Amino acid sequence: AARAAIEVIDAAPELPRELRARTTRYRERLRALGFDTLTGETPVVPVICRSAEQAGAMARMCQQDGLFVQPIVYPAVPRTLPRLRTIVNLSHSEADLDTAVTTLEKAGRACGLIT
Repeated sequence: AARAAIEVIDAAPELPRELRARTTRYRERLRALGFDTLTGETPVVPVICRSAEQAGAMARMCQQDGLFVQPIVYPAVPRTLPRLRTIVNLSHSEADLDTAVTTLEKAGRACGLIT
C-alpha cells in the first residue's frame, strides 16, 4: 500500500499540493471565525472545544445538518483538549469545504464556542 501511494504521488505530484492548499484554506477560514484548530498542516483538522459535552453537542448538530464529524474526548485526548475531528481530502470540493465551515460556524455559535 505504501509503495502504491508513492507511485501515485510520483505520477501526480500536484495532488499533495492541492490537498495542502485546500487544507490550508479550510483551516484559515475556521481560525478566522475564532475556532482553535491547534497548529499543524495535516488534513486532519481539529476543532478544539471547551468540554466533552460541548464537543458531543456540536458533533450532533453538525451531523443533523449533514456534516459527519467525530467528537474526540478523554481518554483519547487530554481532558483539557476535547475536540471535533474533521478531515479534508481531495474528494471535497471548495464548495464542500465552504459548507463544512458554515455548518461548523452554526454549531459553534449555537453551543457558545464562538461568538
